[in-house]
Amino acid sequence: MHEHHGFHVVHPEVLFLVVPHGPERSHCHLLGRLFLELAVGGIALAVGILVAFFLIGNITKPLEKAVEMIREMGMGHLGMRLKMDRRDEIGVMAQTMDRFAARSTESAG
Repeated sequence: MHEHHGFHVVHPEVLFLVVPHGPERSHCHLLGRLFLELAVGGIALAVGILVAFFLIGNITKPLEKAVEMIREMGMGHLGMRLKMDRRDEIGVMAQTMDRFAARSTESAG
């Protein structure tokens, strides 16, 4: 093993296989940690963006359908139904609107 500019050269014939020692080793360790933290942070950011898009689509599409139904009902068209099988607040709203439309159709007919 030879020493070259503060590094131990493992194989002198291969220039890329050097093992730092002393302060250089600590510096390489910090760079490795920084890279790892940036990679983990980037993955977390990407997952967060995907979850946000899923949640936005899961909320806005049903609400768009509900607004469409309300507009149709406002024009006197009572035949539209949302038929959403959800167990959250949007599902409760959709089922209530469907029941309202059904009762309105019965009383109008």
